[in-house]
Amino acid sequence: MLKAMWFAIKIGLFVAAALWLVEREGQIRIQWLDYIVTIEMGLFLLLCVVLLFLSLFLYKLLGFVLGIPDFFARYQYKKRQEKGENALMLGLSAIAAGDQKSAAKNTKLAIKYLPKNHGLSLLLQAQNYRIQGQEKEAMKIFVQLVDHPDAGFLGVRGLLKAALNHHDYDTAEKLIDKGLEMQPKTGWLLELSYRLALQKQNWDKAKSLLKKSHKLGLFSKEELHDELAAMDMADAEFCEVQGWGQAAYEKVQAAYDRSKRFVPAICVYAQYKADRGDYKGACKLIEKAWKKEPHEAYVHVWRGLIEPSKADQPVQVMKHMSRLSHLGGDIALAYREAARAALNAALWGDAKELFECALKLGSSAELYHLMAQLEERTGGDEEKIKHYYECALSARSDAHWVNPENGQVYNRWIAILPDGSFNKLIWDIAEKYSDMNVGVIAHKGSDYLISSDLLDNL
Repeated sequence: MLKAMWFAIKIGLFVAAALWLVEREGQIRIQWLDYIVTIEMGLFLLLCVVLLFLSLFLYKLLGFVLGIPDFFARYQYKKRQEKGENALMLGLSAIAAGDQKSAAKNTKLAIKYLPKNHGLSLLLQAQNYRIQGQEKEAMKIFVQLVDHPDAGFLGVRGLLKAALNHHDYDTAEKLIDKGLEMQPKTGWLLELSYRLALQKQNWDKAKSLLKKSHKLGLFSKEELHDELAAMDMADAEFCEVQGWGQAAYEKVQAAYDRSKRFVPAICVYAQYKADRGDYKGACKLIEKAWKKEPHEAYVHVWRGLIEPSKADQPVQVMKHMSRLSHLGGDIALAYREAARAALNAALWGDAKELFECALKLGSSAELYHLMAQLEERTGGDEEKIKHYYECALSARSDAHWVNPENGQVYNRWIAILPDGSFNKLIWDIAEKYSDMNVGVIAHKGSDYLISSDLLDNL
């Protein structure tokens, strides 16, 4: 409605202007050779305006005619772009589904319809070569992609996957650094770089990457301190191997200062104190940690923290082992080990009471064996003894420091495992992991180990 009104107003203004021009008095006289032309002033001005509009019309008409080839070229380009993008989408979907035939077909269409330097088209070509088993051809495309102004990161990613699959970790490290230059906040790339730095025991680089990851929210504050403490523990292990006792002690102390909740640091620090004769300090350390958060690993360390002068006195050992259970915490192992000490001290009543407390918190094969021994030593019922041994057969075993990737048990926590992995050990029951086949890429003779969960991002 408003457009129609505006158009009518413009027509009215044009007509009014034309009438105004026609009504103007005066004449225009034009002489050319023997010809003389006389015309009214108003009519002359009107003819000039008409001529101006006619010229504009002809100009636009000429532009339209001359622009027809460009119009058809743009139309053709748009249609080719649509066909190319459709082929690109179908091709990438086929690669994800593992459909080699469809992937090859749509790759050809994408190459046909899209520009040669189209980043996603190059990626599709490379991925198609890869699923066809033509890795060398795929690598050539990925190398081209690295220099692409918009899709360079895709090229780095493709080359990185190949480097890791071929255990070329030096090349992988360079590609990761290049990728981080392009995308410095890529979480999985930062974590992968961090893991590689750990495997190479490049602690300075690992710490820098860890702090960057923490700022991006990949690690919590507690995890940050735990990882830094584990690095200090790794340094302590190295110092210990070299025979640098004081340096090892200081590194363990630094690990504890970084994270007072890191169980391995607490256990090793307490053991170091005991080795130096500071049994009271070691006991206080474990008791403090126990009050914050009880842990079975503390019980194993606690056994070795009794003063040597009391170690051959069964009653004193029993009192020592009972201290953790008296501090509270629903840890069956603490009661069980106190009961074992009472059993060895021939304190049958205390042993029975402690065994019952342990059983309420959680059974284990070792607990049933000890309960059977108590019945045997006190002349208990044969049926009850038999029952305890039968229960032991189906009960769970004790937890230890275990590598979750293969179920390997370690008698103490270590920062770096023989396969080069870092801070892997967890406190758990080994039987849970004995039949597991966790995806790992490992290279025999190499210190590097990259878990497949990180490769899933590639």
